[in-house]
Amino acid sequence: MDNEPSMAGLCAQVEQLRQAIKDTDKEWRRLHKAQCVMNVNWRVAYDEFQLHERGDPLHYKLANRLAEVQLLAGLAFRKRTQAEDKLHRLRRRFESAERYLAKLVRGEFKGDQFVEAFENLQTRRITDEMWDEGLQKDIDARFKLTREMNETARIESQWDPEVRKRQFKVPWTREEGDPDPEPWEPSCEAEEPSPKPDVPPAQPKEPPRRPKESPPQSKQSDRPSGGPEPRAKARPKWVWPPKPKKAAAGVLTQAAITRWQSDIELFLSDVARQSFPEPPFEACKNISCQAQDRALDVCDCVIKKLFAGANLKLARNALRPDRLSPSPAATRKEVQDKGRELFLVVNSMYEQSIGKA
Repeated sequence: MDNEPSMAGLCAQVEQLRQAIKDTDKEWRRLHKAQCVMNVNWRVAYDEFQLHERGDPLHYKLANRLAEVQLLAGLAFRKRTQAEDKLHRLRRRFESAERYLAKLVRGEFKGDQFVEAFENLQTRRITDEMWDEGLQKDIDARFKLTREMNETARIESQWDPEVRKRQFKVPWTREEGDPDPEPWEPSCEAEEPSPKPDVPPAQPKEPPRRPKESPPQSKQSDRPSGGPEPRAKARPKWVWPPKPKKAAAGVLTQAAITRWQSDIELFLSDVARQSFPEPPFEACKNISCQAQDRALDVCDCVIKKLFAGANLKLARNALRPDRLSPSPAATRKEVQDKGRELFLVVNSMYEQSIGKA
């Protein structure tokens, strides 16, 4: 079979890769022509838009047409780039497969080296397929989000600011049960008349001072005469301990990361009996992450934080799709989708670490 580590399986993979390269090359050439056509359409729309100034009846119509053509041109560019990236990855896999086949014919593999090389090809194939699927979802989400933003801008540009003010201005109305408004009264701070020059202004009279009461004789006898009075004893002030700081909602903590790492390790040790642990949630401000349709509740940014400092090679091998197949049939599809998203991020982190090393 094609998936078994043998010479026949390796030869079948070489032929499949050769045919896939031919098909992808044809698709890339078609997308390249489509992108050139969209670029010409955008140039024509831009020239027509420049001929009509603001206030012209055709100004807004041509602006909307230009935005739509620009959006389609961007979509064609992303698809062409995706096909080009896929073609490069297929060629690298084809070169590796041909090199392994030549070494197998010459008998240069020793022990389990051929099995490891064959599994490496299988893992790269699975990774490339998942990458293409995730990239296609990302392109569709970006296209949908940009189109909605253009539609919102088109609607807002047609509104007159004065019409918008009149539309949203709500006069105050008195409801039943509201108190009656207080009647208006003039200010009580009237200006004082200036005093006459021959009559001096009246001076305010100070209230009579009360004589100080002498302390009782018993208290006078406690201290020597003429000495300073004892200070009043300061009352002790109770200092309350500060309240413990609570973790903000939607913020990832180190305790939650450690707990989830132990849970996922327990799940991977017995996939058939354990349930998949949901990663701790943290809100992400990235617009592209919010627009993605995912099986997990968290995005790639949070997954990278969860696997920071972990053994990426072991995690990458443990999260392969074939390792999650023993899960129960009722939840197998959901578990494999979630594991695939974890695998893509961990595999990307592992490849980056190899490149840095």
